[in-house]
Amino acid sequence: MIKKIIAICLLVTALILFNQSQLQNVAKVHNQYNDCKYINITNQEKVLGPEDSAFYDEDTLISSYGNIYEIFFEKKDLKTVSKGGFILIQGIRTGNVMAYTMEIRNYPQNIFLIPLGIYIRDDLLYAINHSFYSGGGDRVEVFKIVKVLNSKHNIENNQHERLNNDEGESEQEYMFILQFISYTLLPKRFNGITNNLVVVENTRFFITDSFPYSLPMKGVNIESFIQTTITYFYYIFQIKSNHVWDCQIIQEGEAKCLPFENSKSVLNNGITTDNNGIFMVADTMLKTVRVYKLNESDQTLDLKQTIHLGISVDNVNYIQSSNSFLATGTTKMLDTLLLPFNIKKVENNKNSTPDIKFGSEIFEIILNSLTDQYEAKSILKSDEVIVGASGAQMSSNREFLFVNSFADKSLSICKKV
Repeated sequence: MIKKIIAICLLVTALILFNQSQLQNVAKVHNQYNDCKYINITNQEKVLGPEDSAFYDEDTLISSYGNIYEIFFEKKDLKTVSKGGFILIQGIRTGNVMAYTMEIRNYPQNIFLIPLGIYIRDDLLYAINHSFYSGGGDRVEVFKIVKVLNSKHNIENNQHERLNNDEGESEQEYMFILQFISYTLLPKRFNGITNNLVVVENTRFFITDSFPYSLPMKGVNIESFIQTTITYFYYIFQIKSNHVWDCQIIQEGEAKCLPFENSKSVLNNGITTDNNGIFMVADTMLKTVRVYKLNESDQTLDLKQTIHLGISVDNVNYIQSSNSFLATGTTKMLDTLLLPFNIKKVENNKNSTPDIKFGSEIFEIILNSLTDQYEAKSILKSDEVIVGASGAQMSSNREFLFVNSFADKSLSICKKV
């Protein structure tokens, strides 16, 4: 009990110091989106923490979920918590949106599936998986996205969430499943601390990590008090210990990973690319997004710019249709501190909107061609979007925002004003 009290005191101290930058002046926000509501998941079992998402095509979005809050924040025994999977959202192009948890074929039943960051390249879904002792540590799982006929009609038309007044839309005649293909095991130093990834080539990917040390292979619940104290120490004093890592895919083997030296930061989180040499990396503790350019001659990352956003940035995603980036995070660390007292209310919420207030903000980052610098503009700031905003995606017609969360029961969808 004493150790828990001391840990809480350390956390409060970290949050107070961490929040000092929020006292700076912030430009007035003009929300471009509102009317945010949870997306109904028609065959929902228990979906918690839909942390990251990626577009398969302009009509289809895939999100991971992995009960991140119970595992990493509440530090529960891995044997006692529900594991994760993937959610598919389709009908985005017409506004006739529906969502369901995806069937996964051929995935080993003895290996935990606790996905976090995901990336889609061609017809393959790559996912960071915190498998812990069941799979030898953190892994990059590779799944093939397969379209099949929806012959069983297991997604009912009356469950569709209609977002416009179009008439005559019939039930989807197809659905998507995932076929497990292969995996690459990450070195043990990454166990439990890998955040996100981008796949640069068929045999090469970049990943981010977030802790100064690896977590116990048996689970976060047996992390020592000393390790917890060290983490808070690093965060309080903003000691840079994390990197972006350049890894080689080794199918059914262990990846070979080397750090980009100039990528060192306090808490590297989301990473994305425009597939044209630009990479953006979020640092949650420093509240920044760093912009890198891939050096074609030596294949290193050259720092181009650092964007200060003033929020706890989690994920940053590239939006191909508008050639822009979305950076998403939470605005009030007190909300995170109070979440343990509210998490059951979040999990049991039957409403279409959050039962508790939790500050969120989404920035769109666009290149200014005159200055050759990226500029960030807030497009949504609210405490009624979702609990624990962790990422966002935008429909190709800019009519809808899809907001992810590390703790809530579903994604939220917001309409353009």
